[in-house]
Amino acid sequence: MGNILNLLCDNKTYSSINREERNLVAILYHLLLVNNNLQLFLNEIECQFPVKEDEMGIYFEYAFARDLWKIIESNEKKREVICNYMTENRKDELRNIESIEEFNSYFVSNKSVSKTTIQNPGRWNVSKLMETFNNEEELKKVLLFKWAFNIKPDIVIHTSLKEAVCIECKLESNIATYTVKNKSIKVFQTELQEYLMKQLLGIKDTEFVLISYKSTTKNTGSIKQSTWKDIFSKMNLQGNNEFIKRWVNRYLQ
Repeated sequence: MGNILNLLCDNKTYSSINREERNLVAILYHLLLVNNNLQLFLNEIECQFPVKEDEMGIYFEYAFARDLWKIIESNEKKREVICNYMTENRKDELRNIESIEEFNSYFVSNKSVSKTTIQNPGRWNVSKLMETFNNEEELKKVLLFKWAFNIKPDIVIHTSLKEAVCIECKLESNIATYTVKNKSIKVFQTELQEYLMKQLLGIKDTEFVLISYKSTTKNTGSIKQSTWKDIFSKMNLQGNNEFIKRWVNRYLQ
């Protein structure tokens, strides 16, 4: 019996049929770090942010909010961060809770509540939040805060500490949505990324880019759109090996 490669692929390389978005994103991430491709990319998307070399950074699966939470050592500082994103009446209520366990129980179900450490908002339970916040507008605000600690935009370019480009990459999938059962709350992945960058991290000067296989006619608001062909056609491939070149050429056809 022949193996599956011989039967189906006729000895083709995996790169010729690979459909994994993250692998394609990793190829783009690599290219942005070499030659003059970062500036070529910024030119292609018509981004005018100057690159400050001592502040510039390019991040794959950007998890800034999650990692910022990790370095907070004080429970009181964690409490204050959370309270800053609550409505005024909730702030007063939460600031007056003395027990760490009771504070966590506001957001986390009893079976997973910590008695010693204020828990990462990304670990809050949606069912518990629905129980605590019965006003849909307030619930959505809290959910945005929670979800922002979990999302990881595909690539984020910091041209400086205060300016960034947030890139969402798609191949065959659509833009994801976050919904809550039995509620009219619906948050698009791109909307959540904007909340993360501008509201939670305070990087007001952020541009948002959607890269897909084909341009979409759907309304994406202020998000710039481009295709893999458009982006890869501008990349300088000098010094890259044949594997990278094969990947890029596949999307230039």
